[in-house]
Amino acid sequence: MEPLIRFDNWVWNPNTLELRNGAHVVRLEPRVAHLFRYLITHPGDLLTHDRIVEAVWDRRVLSDEAVRKAVSALRHALAFDGAENYIRTIHKKGYLSTFPDYFVVNLETPDSTDTENSSTPPP
Repeated sequence: MEPLIRFDNWVWNPNTLELRNGAHVVRLEPRVAHLFRYLITHPGDLLTHDRIVEAVWDRRVLSDEAVRKAVSALRHALAFDGAENYIRTIHKKGYLSTFPDYFVVNLETPDSTDTENSSTPPP
């Protein structure tokens, strides 16, 4: 079982692919979930189309539109109650992940948080 990831008012459950903000729950498609994991572990990095395809789509050949659709789906999932946009588009260059530090939450005691943050990617 993978640990939960907490950032801002959100909790990510990689086991169920659910993002939760209070009572608001969104289940991500597997590829969008993989994109989310990649973006949250690379805050401040300029992520080009090729870099995202290599990490998320295992170097498969696909259009820019496929990446844009996945980013759009993730933005939509995170656009709850005026939530901050955690993904910036850098015109003709790629995407900039602006996720805050996250905390790994122990599944045995979900109210406690590990002291590890974004310097240690989730398993």
